[in-house]
Amino acid sequence: MPPGEAGLITALQGWIRRQPRSDSATYWQVEAHLRLAEELQADTTRRQECLTEYRWVLEHTTPRDSQKARANAGLARLTQERGFHFPGTIRRAVWGALTEDMHEMDPASSMWNWITVHHSAMEVSSKVHGSQAVGHQAVRSIQASHMNARGYGDVGYHFLVDPAGRVYEGRSLKWQGAHARGKNNVGNIGICLLGNFENAPPTRQAQNALHRLVESLRSGFAIGATHVVGHGHWTSTKCPGRHLDAALARYR
Repeated sequence: MPPGEAGLITALQGWIRRQPRSDSATYWQVEAHLRLAEELQADTTRRQECLTEYRWVLEHTTPRDSQKARANAGLARLTQERGFHFPGTIRRAVWGALTEDMHEMDPASSMWNWITVHHSAMEVSSKVHGSQAVGHQAVRSIQASHMNARGYGDVGYHFLVDPAGRVYEGRSLKWQGAHARGKNNVGNIGICLLGNFENAPPTRQAQNALHRLVESLRSGFAIGATHVVGHGHWTSTKCPGRHLDAALARYR
């Protein structure tokens, strides 16, 4: 039967629903979820369902190593072949990014489970609202600081947002981020809002852009709302500032 065959998908879903609920799934239950994911993957309109099935396999305690390998391979294909692009994102070539140093970065080795929001802790000129060049310069400054002062292979965040609500492409999602310290970066997408939000809230434009970006990432990678957190979730820090942290309360 060809991949994506509607009858097979319906049959697999029906069989899975009829299985008794248990903390421990059988080998064949895991196989059914895997086969369903692999069939759904052939239909580009059912990416969310496909992600959910692969996640079920990887989050379950009973799958064999070979089954987990199939799930990881399927997730990798979803990310590499279809990728993720937030509409209107300012590409690296446009804002003038330095060339990344691949030797100083780790490939993304896990499905994306978390979204962590930061602030740059640096004020941005009000001219940013009328001049894209101001935002470009601010992002370049952060990248240069990360690469030159901290020895990172690229800017540590995957996305950055300026006060005018522009979203910038940061480190590629092919790579693990460098924003939450050590192993906390595994499966963790980093977003940085430009500005200092300890003393004042982000602009309405920045907050709206952040919300749209977060919702797009959550949908694209099946990330739960409670896994959208501020930097302080991982370590003792004032980042992302009390006003931005309050804005993230909608996800708790």
